[in-house]
Amino acid sequence: MGPLLLVGSVSTVHVRRWGMMNGPANLDLAILHLEEAVRLAPDKPRYALLLADAYLLKKDAEAALGPLVMAWQARAAPRTAGLLALTLFCLGRYSEAERYAAEALHANEAFTRARALRAWALLAQGSAGEAARDFRRLLEAPPGDPMAPAGLLAARALARLGGDVLSEAEGSDADLLSLAAESFPGEGLESLLRRLLATPREAAEAQLESLLVWARERFLTAHVRAVLDVTGFHLASRVASGSPGDEA
Repeated sequence: MGPLLLVGSVSTVHVRRWGMMNGPANLDLAILHLEEAVRLAPDKPRYALLLADAYLLKKDAEAALGPLVMAWQARAAPRTAGLLALTLFCLGRYSEAERYAAEALHANEAFTRARALRAWALLAQGSAGEAARDFRRLLEAPPGDPMAPAGLLAARALARLGGDVLSEAEGSDADLLSLAAESFPGEGLESLLRRLLATPREAAEAQLESLLVWARERFLTAHVRAVLDVTGFHLASRVASGSPGDEA
């Protein structure tokens, strides 16, 4: 067996060990195996993506960023762009998050999570009108994005503070507020949005940051749930065996 084949075999063993340990209780040990797999096979972006997902399971966006950049440099795939957008958004690096979300959407216009991340990143940068366009598309596309009513309402509030008025074709502020509250009961979202709607211009930045903190937590929690579902628990075995679709 040649040295390159041996390294490839050993890196696959580490990924398969991650596949047996990717429950929350074994996460730190699984990360050690994935780090070794990435070290042995830096040319395999799927290993770096698994490592990034493992860090995101721990809600450690800072640690996830390095493996994602490595995966992107190896292969500029839409899923990697989406994960970069998520990670950078969670780190408060909104212009970079917008750029990677746009990359993902350029490859796949139906990439709902990428559109949502771009909308929130635009909102964070004060581009209320552009953000509102994405939020409207998210509301129109079935089954609908539960975070979109809150985002669109925030975009309207910011636009008014800047002396602009956005369309209310999707419903009144009260309608959007009701939808947002119904989608996320018990999270304090309704009161947060009410404060943003009532805030004077000089206090808007602090209120918007509170909403962005909420959005970052929601995006990260949704990703963790997706990784921990049945498909997520079998992801490592598919990647290790070279099954298609893991780098979409």
